[in-house]
Amino acid sequence: MTVKAYATTGLEPFEAHRLCAVLHLVSGLEQSGGATVAFSTAMPMNRQSGFLVALGDPMTETLPATIDSDELVIRVNDFAQLWWEAADSQYLGIWREPVSRQIWLDVCSFHCNEIAARNAADRNGQLCFWDIRNNCERFASLGLAAL
Repeated sequence: MTVKAYATTGLEPFEAHRLCAVLHLVSGLEQSGGATVAFSTAMPMNRQSGFLVALGDPMTETLPATIDSDELVIRVNDFAQLWWEAADSQYLGIWREPVSRQIWLDVCSFHCNEIAARNAADRNGQLCFWDIRNNCERFASLGLAAL
């Protein structure tokens, strides 16, 4: 992946912090199909258990499957910049939908237990939420109703 759109010299510390997060996200997407970073540290999430729930509209964006690497970096950076300060102590996730290959960007909240995560997913209009320990999606009530 090339990153022609950005140079590391001349960036304010805040911008460099955000760019670090963006590069972690794009790298994680390319290597494993998804990644999550903490807004507070700009580093990959290091939790071993718990659940992530997307906050939903307007804190979500879908990108086309055909997007090139340079445009992906620009779009992820723009999304991160838009939500960085508004999403205090939250997470930013990126993942590729396996069938359509579309890329999703989501501001997410963390929950320690599945019931709290399912309730949050229902409030946020989400079909699923992410189980960190088992590395898989779990259906929210809306997702179960759609089956």
